[in-house]
Amino acid sequence: WERVAGSDVARVAAHCPLLQTVWLNADVREFQVTPIDEGVRALGRCCADMRHLDLYDRPLEAAAATLAEACQGWPRLRYLCAAGTGEWQDGPEQEALPRALARHCPGLQE
Repeated sequence: WERVAGSDVARVAAHCPLLQTVWLNADVREFQVTPIDEGVRALGRCCADMRHLDLYDRPLEAAAATLAEACQGWPRLRYLCAAGTGEWQDGPEQEALPRALARHCPGLQE
């Protein structure tokens, strides 16, 4: 799964709606160059039982917006690692993610 594309993740999500734990973290950031936003959004649409999602060093084109949209489908999410998914800056678009997590993921612990 080192060079999995967003479309691959989307295909898996569509066919495996009972996924609870997904590790898409990368060993080396420079090895991952293609954003996987499409796949993360599909996990949000298709995998309502998601409890653990690790995206460490997986690039997202619009990390905050993609994760804010996807987390609406994860009411049981307990762990999310989004470190290294993109550039995080202060601004209203970045505030969407913590608000969405607070609203849609009440069991989030980490």
